[in-house]
Amino acid sequence: MNRRRMMLVTAALAAAAAGAAAWLLLRPASAPLARVRFAVVAGEPLRYDPGVFHWRSGKELVRAGQAIADGQAVRFRGRAELRLAPGHRGKTVVYFPYAVRPQAAGSVRVAIVLERQGRETPLRTFSASRKLEHYYAARLDLERGDAIRLRAEGAGFLVAGRAVVTPPAAPGDRPYIFVLAPDNVRGDLMAPDNGPGAPLPAVQAFARDAACFENAVAPTPWTLPSFASLFSGQYEFRHQVTKSSPLSPDKPHLLAGIAPRCPVIQFNDDVWLSAKMGLARHHDGFFTSARTQDVYADRMLFANARAFIESAPFPALFMFLHTYKAHAPYEPGAEFRSRLPRGCRESVWPPIHGAQFDPRPSEGERQEMRALYGAEVEQLDHHIGGFLSWLKEAGLYDRSLIVLTSDHGEEFDEHGGWFHGHSLYRELHHVPLYIKFPGGRHAGRRLRDTVSVVDVLPTVLDQLGIEVPAGIDGVSLLPLLRGEPARPRVVACSAAVSVFEPHIPPRFSLFTGPYHLIYNLPATQQDPGYYAQHGRPADRPTIELFDMRSDPGERREISRLQPGIVASLRPEIDRILREVSKRRRAPQSQVFDEEREALKTLGYL
Repeated sequence: MNRRRMMLVTAALAAAAAGAAAWLLLRPASAPLARVRFAVVAGEPLRYDPGVFHWRSGKELVRAGQAIADGQAVRFRGRAELRLAPGHRGKTVVYFPYAVRPQAAGSVRVAIVLERQGRETPLRTFSASRKLEHYYAARLDLERGDAIRLRAEGAGFLVAGRAVVTPPAAPGDRPYIFVLAPDNVRGDLMAPDNGPGAPLPAVQAFARDAACFENAVAPTPWTLPSFASLFSGQYEFRHQVTKSSPLSPDKPHLLAGIAPRCPVIQFNDDVWLSAKMGLARHHDGFFTSARTQDVYADRMLFANARAFIESAPFPALFMFLHTYKAHAPYEPGAEFRSRLPRGCRESVWPPIHGAQFDPRPSEGERQEMRALYGAEVEQLDHHIGGFLSWLKEAGLYDRSLIVLTSDHGEEFDEHGGWFHGHSLYRELHHVPLYIKFPGGRHAGRRLRDTVSVVDVLPTVLDQLGIEVPAGIDGVSLLPLLRGEPARPRVVACSAAVSVFEPHIPPRFSLFTGPYHLIYNLPATQQDPGYYAQHGRPADRPTIELFDMRSDPGERREISRLQPGIVASLRPEIDRILREVSKRRRAPQSQVFDEEREALKTLGYL
C-alpha cells in the first residue's frame, strides 16, 4: 500500500471512529424516548403565561419551580386529579416533576398511584403544609392500559410537568453528559497546578482525564448574564439578559438541540437561574434549592444529583449542576478550616456589602478573606471528587462527557476592588474549563488558546453530531483539540448591558492573541449614598490594553505603545457599541418572597 493510500485509509478509519463515538454517546434507545402530558381529571385548569414564565389563575401567578411550561396545572378546593397514560409496556422508566402549593395555612394530601384494570397500587403518598417542588422517578413494569394518577386533597394548586417515558438503560449503557458549574471560582485557584492555592486532589486527578483550557474567559463578571451566555451561546451585549429582562424567546437556547435526544435535568442553588429569567426552556426538570447559601450546599447538590440518577436509570441524560459554594459569604465547613491561619473567623463578607471594613481592608484582612475563599474552593473540590468517584463506581464515568467550569471569578483587591460584577480584569474573567470526553479522548491535553464559556454547549453539540446553530458567538472547540489551524477570532467579556449595579460603569473587553483590551463607558447613574457605602468606581481611561504574556496580572497599560492592536480592534469595538445602543427595555419581573430572601442572603439586595 503506497503512502498516500495509507494516509487516506487512516483518515477514513479515524473519521469513522469519531463518528461512531459521537453516535455511541447518545444512540437511540430500543424504543424512542417519549414525553407525555397529564390529562386533567378534576380541578380548575390554569393557563401558562409565557410572558412571566408562570401559571396564572386570574391575576394570581402560581410559581412552579421546575418551570413546567408544557404540563398541566389546576387550582382545587376539595380534590384535584391528573392522569398519565404512559403508553409503554414492559420495564419502563417513568419520570415527571410536580409542584404542590397549599392555600393559606392548610395541608394538602397527595397520592401517586398506579392504575391497572380497575385496581390501584400506591406508588407514593405524602402531606404538604407548604409549597413543595419535587419529582417522581421509578422503574416500573407496565402493562397495556396502565395509568398513573396524581391526586391531591385539600385546597391549593397542583402542577405536573410532562412525563419522560423510556426503556431503562441496558447493562453497560448510560452515556451521560454533565456540566458542573460551581459559582464564583477563579481560574487560578482551580488550575491543574494551582500554585499557592490549597491542593485540589479531585480537580488535579480530573485534569489528567480531561482537556484543560488554561485561558478560558467568562462571558461576564456576574452570574445571571454569564449563564444566559452559556445556554444561549451569545455574549451579554447580544442576549441582553438583565435583572429585569429575561432571555427572550427569540434568542437561541442551545439545549433545544440536545432535548430531543435525552432528558434534560438541572439542579441549581441560584435564584438568578430561575424559570422567570427564561433559562429553563427545554428542561424536563429544573430544580432550585431553597437552601441557597447553606455551608454544605455543594454536598447537598451532588447528593441530589446522585439520588436522581439512581431513581431514574435513563439510557442517556444531560444534567447541569450549579452550586453557590465559593460565593460570599466565605464560610467553609468546619473540617475545611483546619489549615486556616490562627484567629481566622468562620465566615466573612467582602467589603462591597455593608462597608464593614472602613476605609478599606488591611493586608491581614485581605489575606483572611482569601484564605476563607480558598478553603471554600477546597471544600468544593472534595465534594466534586466524591461525585466523580461515585460515577466511576456506578460505571458512568468513562462513557460520559463531563464539563467543569464557572461563571466568573472573584477579586481580592488586585485592582482596587472586591467581590465581582464591577470589572473585567483577569481575577474576574479567568475561569476554569475542563472537558472530559468519553473513552479518554483528549485526556491530559492543555491548551493555551483563549476560549470562552460560550463555547461549552457548541462543543457538546458538535461532539454529539448535532449542527451548531448559526447566529451565536460560541464555537465548537473540537477543531482546536484535533489540531486544526485556529481561525482568527476575537473573544469578548462584558458587563455593558447587564451591569451588576446601575452605579457601576458599563464596560466590555476583547481578547485577540495575547492582548486584552478593555473599553470603559461612563457611569449611567451617580448615587452618593451608594458610593458612600461601596466606594466610588475608580476612574479608568476609555481604553486599556494589556499583554497577558508578559503581564498576566494586568498591571501595565500599553495602549499608547500598541496603537496598531487598538486600531485592529476598532471595528469590533464599534460593532459592540451598536449592540449596546439597542438595549432592550422590559418591565420589572416579579420577585417572589422566597427569591427576595435568597437575594438578601447572597448580598444582592
